[in-house]
Amino acid sequence: MYQKEGKKPKEISRWLRLHLSEGFVEISQTQITNLIQRVKKHDEPTMTVEMLKNWCDSHNAIPDDLDEVFAVSEFKITPDELTFKIFLTTKRLISFTTKCKHIATDATYKLLWLNFPVLLCGTNDSDNTFHPFGVLLSRYETESEFAYMFRTCKNLSFELYGHDLDPSVLLADAAGAITNGFKSVFRLEKRIVCWAHVERKIDENLKGVDKDSKVQIKTDFKSIQGGVQQRLFSTAFDLLEQKWCLRNDENIKKFFDYFKTQWMSEYTLGWYETYAHGYPSTNNGLESTNNTIKDEGTNRDRL
Repeated sequence: MYQKEGKKPKEISRWLRLHLSEGFVEISQTQITNLIQRVKKHDEPTMTVEMLKNWCDSHNAIPDDLDEVFAVSEFKITPDELTFKIFLTTKRLISFTTKCKHIATDATYKLLWLNFPVLLCGTNDSDNTFHPFGVLLSRYETESEFAYMFRTCKNLSFELYGHDLDPSVLLADAAGAITNGFKSVFRLEKRIVCWAHVERKIDENLKGVDKDSKVQIKTDFKSIQGGVQQRLFSTAFDLLEQKWCLRNDENIKKFFDYFKTQWMSEYTLGWYETYAHGYPSTNNGLESTNNTIKDEGTNRDRL
């Protein structure tokens, strides 16, 4: 039922219960899930690189239909190298570039069996709703892949709509590959770092700090993240550091050394609200789209 009809453990369990009178035996959803995982481990990918390239070649023409998918791709297949970049989009998705003031981007590894990254980029409207431009499938997640995705969006925006896509604000996590990929295509004036990502890293790196201090440090960071004017931000952070380092706690000093190194440089300090007025400070809209793809497009199964 799983292999032929794509049914999920819950559906299979319900079907078995309804057909007990026919001699079927009821097993739990957990048992069914474990059986499916065993089957998956023995399944081999059925698409070769050559088949993938042929599919991209057959879908490289831009269709008339606004919602029909087409592919822009690049393959390098030699005895020493095998790389590919496949950008999937539609004319409707590219139309969102004409209203773009900033680009938001991220990558996920939880869509494909072979664990290749899937890169997603787009923009947010005034309600922080994310509007994707398309997705990129590649072997890697380097500056080259992000630059290819951004450049493809720019080229398609001009080809389809005569629009010169030229955003100067980037919203993403702090990965240098994203920053450099953006800079190779666009001018970068504001590098917003997703606050939710920074907040998780604060929590991870406060290990060893006593519980009460940890809670208060996180509260203090939230205060300067959301309530300090840009011109006062550096001063506010310095005062915060001085306040906590006066306690002579080695774990707290270690944390602030880490934070200054990782989150106070030119391209990683854009995590506070007033850094870029009028722009979102988190990538929640994009991450919500990622979750929608996983829930509705793949049913949380890797493709």
